[in-house]
Amino acid sequence: MEVRLLGRFVVRRGDAEVPAREFGGRRVRTLIRLLASRRGELVPRDALADALWAERSPADPAASLEVLVHRARRALGDPALIVTGEGGYAFAPGEGCVIDAERFRSLTELGRAALALGDWRGALGSFARALGWWRGEPLAEDAYADWAGPVRAELGRLHLEALEGAAEAALRLGDPARAVEFAEMAVAREPLREAARMLLMRALYLSGDRAGALRAYEELRRGLAEELGVDPSPEAVQLHVGVLRGDLGVDESLRRVVGGNVLDEELKGALGGARGASLRSLALSRMAGFAAGADDYRRASRLAELALAEAGDDPPARAEALAAMAVIDMNLGHLEDCERRADEALAIFDRLGDRHGRARILDLRAMMTFLAGHIRAGVEAFGEVADLFEETGDPFRSITPRSTRGHGLVHMERARDGLGEIDRALEIARELRHREMTCYCLWHRSEALAALGRGEEALADAEASLRIARELGHREWTAAALRGVGIARTALKGPAAAEATFREALAAAEGLPLFASWAAARLALALVARGELEEAERMAEAALAGRLPHALFEARLAQAEVLVARGAPEAEAIIRRSLETAVEEGHLVSARRLTELLEAAPRAGRRRA
Repeated sequence: MEVRLLGRFVVRRGDAEVPAREFGGRRVRTLIRLLASRRGELVPRDALADALWAERSPADPAASLEVLVHRARRALGDPALIVTGEGGYAFAPGEGCVIDAERFRSLTELGRAALALGDWRGALGSFARALGWWRGEPLAEDAYADWAGPVRAELGRLHLEALEGAAEAALRLGDPARAVEFAEMAVAREPLREAARMLLMRALYLSGDRAGALRAYEELRRGLAEELGVDPSPEAVQLHVGVLRGDLGVDESLRRVVGGNVLDEELKGALGGARGASLRSLALSRMAGFAAGADDYRRASRLAELALAEAGDDPPARAEALAAMAVIDMNLGHLEDCERRADEALAIFDRLGDRHGRARILDLRAMMTFLAGHIRAGVEAFGEVADLFEETGDPFRSITPRSTRGHGLVHMERARDGLGEIDRALEIARELRHREMTCYCLWHRSEALAALGRGEEALADAEASLRIARELGHREWTAAALRGVGIARTALKGPAAAEATFREALAAAEGLPLFASWAAARLALALVARGELEEAERMAEAALAGRLPHALFEARLAQAEVLVARGAPEAEAIIRRSLETAVEEGHLVSARRLTELLEAAPRAGRRRA
């Protein structure tokens, strides 16, 4: 038995959720939430009556309460869970029923104790597991109830403590990238809390995003001035000055690394807070990740190579650098190099007993499988990886594989199932207030909606994704969102209506092989619809030149459309090969259209003859 008070109220018996109708009314659900939030405490009947009938009490409150208790016991499936005491009722303690708020509270307390003892790894593990139980605001249905106020306030404070504690522990362990994730969520919860902002500033600085650290301070300064009429504390000001000067803990070994013309000024400043080769390597790995999406893969490769050189024989730093290089190789279509580096990183993470690192490499392998054109296998792997991240208490990391699995299901002509997976990922991204992941999920969601014939909704989601991508300055997601906009416009008005959008997507995708191939293929389809076959053929050829097999499904479809439109005699043979590959690997959305084109191909050939 499980009772969930964090996020949407849920009672589960075994693997099944108890349906709303089995509770027998709204007040029964409120009664269970109230008692479960004070498990082991006898709540007086008068207090329960005041909470359940705040505006107008029934004629016989005691009798009415007894009826609700009877219904609650029946819904829970175990009458012993609600105990009758002298003058009131209590939710029984014990291992037979798990209450998520209790697990969250106890794990946060363990993290706090480990942090006080300097056990950074233990603290991070406990805080991460605690946050895995956090599915949303506590007692959300009772936000305005007087009885729920103290419980909601306490759990909210613990949530902030867990986020800040996890960020601090991650920084102590030399993992600023992960610290950024926790600190961003803490700031989203309390934007004017200096402790959270200062953690974010330090984490961004050490991970290579000096500009982001400065923005975090400026947002704090402006918010304090506008809302409270005060200035930041001397400690926050001192940290800001250190970021500006780039001298947070600079040592001589760092100066030797960045002293010449090897790196640009921005990079010198960003690395200024990293003491020792291991932290410099981790900062460079993080910067390589930024560059891959927001800048270009040439710069990303250069940064990753520097990260690997700085890592030396340090296992954690080497594993992170190899993982960064593998991601870049994958996106450049160098799948053999990607596999080799991913294998080495995985072996290191396994030796270290780093389950989080292992899960990330398995996530990378799932993406490799997907981009290698094995749609069915990739979809299955993404599901396993998303579940693994959730099991290890890292719901944030589950967003990408869960949403990408949904995208793959759309390719498999299972758009409804795909939408369900994407919505699950989007819910987490929004609960965590993570804009980049929200942007990613909205792009996937727009394609699922377009496949379901819900074009207006698809366009709204794609345009929302595009706004976020542009605000973030993220080129990869900008290209992705433009693809979503184009597909939505195609669903609404046909391929020709999306020509301008796909041209814009192609320009945005320069240096991004997957999105460039996709954009060229989609532009070719739009040009065929307008009868512009010469340019369409050039675009189809450009799409086919892509190195990532996943992108070639749409490229082959564009090629087939051009060949049939031209009445080319070789169309039938080429389409048959493309169709066989699409069916074998699971790209059924292109297989359906290729089947239609195969019927048209012989007739087109005869007309030309």
